[in-house]
Formats: sequence, structure tokens, C-alpha cells
Amino acid sequence: MKFFKNIFFLCLIFLSFISCSFFNTEVISPAEIIKQSKWSDKDQHPSFPECENLESKDQKECFASLVSDLISEFLYEKDIAVEEPFDQELILILNIDTDGNFSVEEINSTPKIRLAIPDIDDIIRESVKNFPKALPAVKTNVGVFVSTKIKIPINIIVSLIDNG
Repeated sequence: MKFFKNIFFLCLIFLSFISCSFFNTEVISPAEIIKQSKWSDKDQHPSFPECENLESKDQKECFASLVSDLISEFLYEKDIAVEEPFDQELILILNIDTDGNFSVEEINSTPKIRLAIPDIDDIIRESVKNFPKALPAVKTNVGVFVSTKIKIPINIIVSLIDNG
């Protein structure tokens, strides 16, 4: 009986030394987390199916161009009336979630645009609601879809129509 007790205690001691390795955790520094979170050339930007067969840089430009075109078409269909012609740029910051849905994060426009088209923010938000789903961005070192923000410059060029 004493022999079994000794074996039992030896096993307990042995298991306690082995189990200590299960509690060792690797500490990852905040700098390493930031480094791994940054966007790299290997990561895939959000895209539309029309842009999928392009190189990474061209794919990003294609995506931005299609977003800009979608907004331009929507603005054109709105038939907005203005007092004087202008050529201004606004910056649109969009969020594309892990499902490929768009939402407006921020709209930075000039005072001239806001004066000429007071409801420009509402019009752009309405436009973005009608966007088709995108293919979400992929963080390749993790292999998962990620939510991303993109900055899109939108040129708003307004000219007067001669009705005479």
C-alpha cells in the first residue's frame, strides 16, 4: 500500500512539473500588435467583382473609381439646381464592414459645396445606402475578413444649363 502511495505522489509531482508548461503564456507587446495590424501589400483591399482580376494597386484604384462613379451617377439623377457653377472636391470616408456593407464615416466638403448644395451630406448618405455589397477586405496574416475605412475624393463639378 505504501508503494502505491509513493508512486501516486511521484506521479503527482511529475504532473505538476509538466502542467506548469501549460500555464506559460507568450506576452505580445503592444508594438507587435500594432505592427501586425497595419495594412501590408499582401493584404487584400475591399473590392467589387469587376476589379478582382487586377493587381493589388489597380484593384484599389478600380474600387475607388467605381465608388466615385456610383456617387456621381446618383448625384446626376438628383438633378440638383445651383446658382453658379463650381468645381470643388469633397472627401468621403467610408467604412466597409466584414460583410461588405458600406456606411458613411465622415464627409468633408468645402463651404462652397455646403452653400450651393445644403443637403449634400444627406444625398451622399442616401447614395451610399444604395451601393451593392463589396467583397470585404482580407487581412492575409490572419486570414479573416476585416472592417476597413477608405478615403475617396469626389470631384463635384457643377455647370449651368442654358435653357434658352
